[in-house]
Amino acid sequence: MTSVKTVSAYVVYKMGKLLDQSVSMLDPLGFDEYFVSDRFSQMATASNDVLLKRFLAKTIAAIPLEFARSLDEVSSMAAARDLNMVASAVTRFGMPIHEFPHLEELLLILVEKTREVPTDTVFGYGSRNPTGLRQRSFTKTHEESLFIESFSAGMGGLMVTLAGLETIQSMEVSDSRYVPFIEESVRYLQQMQESILSVRKHITPEFFTHRLRPFFDPKTIRGHTYFAAGGAQMPVTMIDLLLWGVEEADRTYVGYRNENLRYLPRSYRSKVEIIMSRPSILKSVQTQINHGIPPLARTATLSSILSLQSLADQLIRFRGPHLSVAKANMRIRSEGSVGSGGYDVSILQYLINRTKNFKTSLAGLEKQLSKDSP
Repeated sequence: MTSVKTVSAYVVYKMGKLLDQSVSMLDPLGFDEYFVSDRFSQMATASNDVLLKRFLAKTIAAIPLEFARSLDEVSSMAAARDLNMVASAVTRFGMPIHEFPHLEELLLILVEKTREVPTDTVFGYGSRNPTGLRQRSFTKTHEESLFIESFSAGMGGLMVTLAGLETIQSMEVSDSRYVPFIEESVRYLQQMQESILSVRKHITPEFFTHRLRPFFDPKTIRGHTYFAAGGAQMPVTMIDLLLWGVEEADRTYVGYRNENLRYLPRSYRSKVEIIMSRPSILKSVQTQINHGIPPLARTATLSSILSLQSLADQLIRFRGPHLSVAKANMRIRSEGSVGSGGYDVSILQYLINRTKNFKTSLAGLEKQLSKDSP
């Protein structure tokens, strides 16, 4: 049986996962002692900023800029991961990053090697985060550990889903591999759903809003504002792009898409360029059906359309719990609050509705195909 993991599109995602694993093993700044011993979380969650300021003055200020410039790409990613934990603790106390110019300069130097945004992302906080005692955490709690692990678990399944959809994007809809690739993509997408369900079950809105959320405010670095790590930065955005988003011109969608794609690692951004150079899956299927499907290929084509509808259902089942978690958190926050990605919950409802529209379009193609059949 052909597996998505054997196709060329999967290689880049797999290499990205191996890169993240390599980053998680490194500690170029020697910060393990602060995270393992709980000293960092004590500074980050203290009632005042005295301990954190002392750490910035003695430890962060002592990191030579030339040392940061000497790091290779992988070590730079690990250093950026740890320095951004510090930067997030700074923002928790309401202090601007520019008040600590050495920290800001270090973050900007590391960008030259990582070629990523100079702020924390879901990759640094999730898949590049060490496991076990070395895990980088603000609160050193079981709930936060579960939150971090949910990102990593979801990312593992997402790689297969993306590779499968990227492969069928340029495939004949009647190809015998089309349905198996979609079915495998759906199975791995279920891992994302399981992760968000686990978060909903074990992390209360009160814990997230009052204990975690203060570390996920936007940062301004050298005059540019960046949103904090969050679910919006996970490459689920690329699923929408593959299914229907390439041709979509709606300003709400395009703004959301472009904002979140810039937080992806370089390898993922290169994938986006490839995806954007081709018609979306919906457009491809529409074009093929409009051009006429040979009689012997109609059964396979119908199966492919039905499989895509199942994929849409699974994507909605993922976003449903995500929406309910977001709404539960917003109910105990002040009016006008937004998520760590800078958007309110309406964007999730918008994406659910857009996915339903995608499914409706597929149903229309199914009807058209049946009508054209002899």
